[in-house]
Amino acid sequence: MNAGRLSGLDNFWLQIENPRRLMTVSSLWTFDDQLNSQQVYNALDLLCARYPRFGLVPAHGSFWQTPAWCRPIGWTPTMNVEQHRLCAPTREALEEYIADQARTLALSHKLLLMPLWELHAISGLENGRCAMFWKAHHCMADGAAFVGSLISTTLEDTKKMEPVGDTKRKRRQRLKQQDQQQQYQEKRSECVPPVPDQLWQHLPPPLRLTLTWSYRIFHNLWLVFILLLHDIWLCIYALLALVCPEPKRDLWYSGLQDHRKQVAWSGAIRLKDVKTVRHAWGGTVNDIMTLVLVRCIKGALAERGQCHDKYLRFLVPISQRSSEPEQGSSFGNVVSGTWGTFSMQDMDTQSLLHQIRTEMQAIKMSRVPRLMYEFGTRFLLAYAPCLLPLGVIERMANVPHAVFTNVPGPQEAILWGGQVIRDYSILPPQSGKGCLAIGLISYCGDLRISIMADATPPGVARGVCDRFVPEFEFLLREAGMALTRRRVAS
Repeated sequence: MNAGRLSGLDNFWLQIENPRRLMTVSSLWTFDDQLNSQQVYNALDLLCARYPRFGLVPAHGSFWQTPAWCRPIGWTPTMNVEQHRLCAPTREALEEYIADQARTLALSHKLLLMPLWELHAISGLENGRCAMFWKAHHCMADGAAFVGSLISTTLEDTKKMEPVGDTKRKRRQRLKQQDQQQQYQEKRSECVPPVPDQLWQHLPPPLRLTLTWSYRIFHNLWLVFILLLHDIWLCIYALLALVCPEPKRDLWYSGLQDHRKQVAWSGAIRLKDVKTVRHAWGGTVNDIMTLVLVRCIKGALAERGQCHDKYLRFLVPISQRSSEPEQGSSFGNVVSGTWGTFSMQDMDTQSLLHQIRTEMQAIKMSRVPRLMYEFGTRFLLAYAPCLLPLGVIERMANVPHAVFTNVPGPQEAILWGGQVIRDYSILPPQSGKGCLAIGLISYCGDLRISIMADATPPGVARGVCDRFVPEFEFLLREAGMALTRRRVAS
């Protein structure tokens, strides 16, 4: 049975895969107790019914046509489920197993005899806990669509655990209103000159209006300037990457890329604490988390004596979904990306956050990702897949130090397989040799990161994750002191 062909972007992920770094999106769920097997299989049947790509394989591609989605003969969802019991009930044993599975794909999947996803049911965790490790090829969908599809199978079970009445609905509305109000205050503050409140209140209204409009005009001109600077730099750097020797950046090592992987995840930080930091210095959650990550990576490298670069380069995926429900809820690859450059020099928190916010604003406004998505993948690679320059892609993949993706998760506990999901993490695919794959996800008011890296150099993923919570706690104390000084001054 044929169900259409892969899009240019779907085929892109299928073609650029390297056996030393698979193009898979992964997610790990942990539970306090064993799951109900029948409910798990029912959830898989529901997943394949709602999202047909979970039951299809790409096949019959040609020089001028992308492969077609075909249904394998005699396949059932249970055939993609594997069970494993850890040899020891420790975090290290779980990380070792996840790292081993993240670098492999079963032979049946490689031969396209079964759909390109797997579910690993893991038992033997401490205190009788268990885990579910999802793994799907990027040609099926991007990370946001993948997580959204899995979460959609939990909604009916989650409704059963909601209390009677409108308590949950009112809480969601209140949190949404608070987020909208904070976003409005941040946008409004960008249009108000940075004048102390005591002085601003004593200025005559005509002068305040003049200053406000003047500041707004200069602010918009500044945004246009940083956008042009970012896009011009992006194009120049891409050209230099093609003609210059391979970059000798931090985390780079000689020889072939190590096919062995290391995986680690951090402790959780509270989303409301991130809002405290935002109240002190502004910025988005993504800006604050980027600041913490930059300092964590810098600290991990400095401890090893390997911190030589002045800037970190992140590959930042950017969703191209519109706000329309039809496209926004689609299951597939609707994503592009660009590079972001963040300073690793010795800067105080406010200066570093300003540099990160400026770079993030340029990334959000940049038209380069949209151009690559519309022309490069949707048009060119859809009608002429033979034009995919694998050598160019390979060189570009080695430019960034890390891939950093932020996938918003549910903010209330969800039920799956008869049990509540306690911890939730996601891993994007790696970009190039020595590149970190960093996934940030929010769940139940908590934020945590997961990192996958090459086994060479050893211990980098764990070193970064171990610094995540302490680095943020120091930032939170610093923000508290800044807010206290502001209250005293006023």
